[in-house]
Amino acid sequence: MDILGRIDFSITPLLVDEDNRRIQIRIEPNADRYKVIKINGESGYLDLYTSTFIPESMMCSALEQMSSRFGEMSMHSLSPAIKSLPPYSRTRLASVTKQLTNGIYEAPPEEAKTHVDLQEFTKEKYVAFLSVDICKSTLLRKLNPESFDKSHEVFIQELATLVGLYNGTVLKFTGDGFIAYIDYPAFTAQADTAIALGKALIYHLVNCINPAINANGLTELSMRVGIEFGLARAKTFSVQATGKSQTDFISDALNFAVKIQESCEVNEVRVGQSLRDLLHESHLKKLSQVNYDSSDTGQDNYRVYSLH
Repeated sequence: MDILGRIDFSITPLLVDEDNRRIQIRIEPNADRYKVIKINGESGYLDLYTSTFIPESMMCSALEQMSSRFGEMSMHSLSPAIKSLPPYSRTRLASVTKQLTNGIYEAPPEEAKTHVDLQEFTKEKYVAFLSVDICKSTLLRKLNPESFDKSHEVFIQELATLVGLYNGTVLKFTGDGFIAYIDYPAFTAQADTAIALGKALIYHLVNCINPAINANGLTELSMRVGIEFGLARAKTFSVQATGKSQTDFISDALNFAVKIQESCEVNEVRVGQSLRDLLHESHLKKLSQVNYDSSDTGQDNYRVYSLH
């Protein structure tokens, strides 16, 4: 497959003709992301975040293609079912607090993506992976097993629901956490949605789950989130002697997401370089590179970034 890259444009409405349902727009490179420079006499645009030089001819070609085929191009949108996260978390706080008192689960009114089991496919495609885990879960369970298990149940219920609300899917539960993924035709939408979901998971833990379990005297939780993007294929593994069968992803990106998650600090989201280089400028400016031992990744100078 081709190497993926992203060019961010600013689109400004100039004239709106409501009678004929037409709009005139101006498309130009995002000034917050690109700096006009010359390299060896060739004019172009320097991506201030990825240090990539885009020749002027390439940028003009992309602009020409975008403007001439604007009405024919595929338009993608992967907006979450939640209009705004803070009101959602406040509403869920009331529901979860009540649930811990009366034992009755109250589903959110927003419709989450319905879970579909992973089906085998042999041709590789791009997938965004999130690895989520509770910090020091073994110790917390040992200190108070009953309290931890009640907190953990709320943790899984609320955050797995949030994954569905952000158009993701939980691949599997992993002890005290889970692996989630986002599968979508537009890789830029995948990347942006993955990091938005990672940030939402931390926010919801801090502003809904922990206040609710604290109000009921249960164990407070913290978490780590690792995110990466890359090629993946799904394969069904079978053990004929026992009848055990399971479909799972084969992907370096999934392995990296787990390794990145293991390197996180408390309540931190970290992002691998493959996903980071495909993000919109609004997300890029919230990331900073961290020290990361890449010796076991098979990639020299593999970079990891913290979301703040």
